[in-house]
Amino acid sequence: MNDTMNETTSPVPTSLPSNGSPEEVQIGQIVLKVIYATFGSLGIIGNLLVCVVFIKIKTMRKTHTNVFIFNQSLIDLSSSIIFVTLKFGPEYDVIPDSVSGDLYCKVWSSEYILWGLFIASTFNLSFLSLERYLAICHPVLHRNKVTLTKVKIIIITTWFIGFIRESYWPTMNFNENGVCSVKEWPNTGMQILVGCIAFATEYILPLGIMAFSYGNIIKELRRRTKPIEVQPATVSGQRLAPPNQPEAQQQEMRSKNSQENQTTGQSTASTHKPKEDSMGRARKNVTKTMLIVSVTFIICWSPMSISFFVYNLGGPLDYDAFYYWIMVVMVFFNMCINPFIYAIKYKQFRDGVRTVFRCNKNKVWNIEESTQSTTA
Repeated sequence: MNDTMNETTSPVPTSLPSNGSPEEVQIGQIVLKVIYATFGSLGIIGNLLVCVVFIKIKTMRKTHTNVFIFNQSLIDLSSSIIFVTLKFGPEYDVIPDSVSGDLYCKVWSSEYILWGLFIASTFNLSFLSLERYLAICHPVLHRNKVTLTKVKIIIITTWFIGFIRESYWPTMNFNENGVCSVKEWPNTGMQILVGCIAFATEYILPLGIMAFSYGNIIKELRRRTKPIEVQPATVSGQRLAPPNQPEAQQQEMRSKNSQENQTTGQSTASTHKPKEDSMGRARKNVTKTMLIVSVTFIICWSPMSISFFVYNLGGPLDYDAFYYWIMVVMVFFNMCINPFIYAIKYKQFRDGVRTVFRCNKNKVWNIEESTQSTTA
């Protein structure tokens, strides 16, 4: 945004502090450009890779979670492209005094599109965490109520939520004598109100959804991994000895029933346990991956969100301070980190990359099995 950032609630700086010597400012601008280029390039390359894998392997788009991951990568890819274009694309020396010039200030120079995408990314992660919560904690409800059609409607909705939520921002930007400027708040109460709404919808609500979802998921997974003590029970169809028979015959009958139960139990375990273990591992893998993605998001966005909330309540915010630029770097870092998390933690994605770039047809079957197991 512009140098009038101190009247806003959504920070995206375009230059480093200007309170140093000319040489320091020039070096700072070069460093900032290098950071922008690095994060932008990593975001484009990494998220494009994720999108290519999901497009090439259709079976990976048949699960609810993977559809959300695909949408997340598509949003982050769009954010990276817009970000690089904003920072390195052509700019007006003087904004034309026309409708197109006013739109340029309101929609493009204000970085409205970029912030709309950031908010869409936030809500997509929130919906993804809810989907994981239903899949793990309420599998019957998830199987009966959550469909791919509904998921696709939700991911389309996330794009609209981002731009609708940020729709106030273009109204505050305008073309003033060939320069894009930002309006001052009518009064302090209005700034506090908008700041509280922004903080609640962009940070508190997503944080609450993620904490609730993954907190319950962790408790449920721990409950399932607890050892189950098997108690003796009467099995239907057992041949029970009449009580008036001698003790020796009753003991023989109990021994025979015990052997039959052990044989049946071993057969059942050998038939079902491998499949259950495979499905359980796949569910845990994708859930753990998305938990890491959500925690990374919270770490990267918390300092900036909290600082601007305090600022809109009347607190200090020093744009020339070193901590401010660390917060900015963390926000941009979150735009490109997710593909690396998938590559390290998400086995299904790693198999997909190998399949796409090695043309290994045998791997497709493993991906299909893993995809089917994550739907439960």
